[in-house]
Amino acid sequence: MAEIVAPILDVIKSIGRTTSKYLKYQKKFTGYIDSFKQAQADLKAKEADILQQLKDEHRFGKMPKQEVQRWLMKAEETFAHAQHVEHKVGKAKSLFRSCLGKLLDETTRAFKEVHAEGHFSGSLVVNDPSTVCVNLPALEVVGVTDVRKEIYQYLMVTEVEMTGVCRMGEIDKTTIMKDVHNRLLKESEFRKIIWVTVSQRL
Repeated sequence: MAEIVAPILDVIKSIGRTTSKYLKYQKKFTGYIDSFKQAQADLKAKEADILQQLKDEHRFGKMPKQEVQRWLMKAEETFAHAQHVEHKVGKAKSLFRSCLGKLLDETTRAFKEVHAEGHFSGSLVVNDPSTVCVNLPALEVVGVTDVRKEIYQYLMVTEVEMTGVCRMGEIDKTTIMKDVHNRLLKESEFRKIIWVTVSQRL
């Protein structure tokens, strides 16, 4: 008799452990949903803050740090996985919620892990090696501050599409334009500044 009862008791214990685990996830399913949504919202807010900071810091000659780019990719991958989980939860019947509760809990922890990794020291951008801003060799411009300022102001006005510089007495046009060019390199309004020398055939 004992030989029959012992295996039955083992089966009952096994079923009991499985049932207990099932009831745990079933009972806490609503809590898993709430935690999942909160962690998802927190990561979305963190991503939005980082994207805004990148927008504020970006200018010509700069690019996002590789660690920032990798983090953004990881965040998007986590969001994509979460969307898959949400789809499964939406289609599932209550009978299978125990398994989905565990999946929600795992995804929530993934959200929190990615969120914790989204802390970067200093600026989010570095110099873009593909863009080289080189100052043109130019003589020191003395006594033509008003002319240089006037040319610069015209270049900064969006309504003006073309500006021409004609001979101005003793002022060398090339020298003063090199000075303006070098000053524009320090500004962020222009993504590209191109200096072209056109030879005149006599």
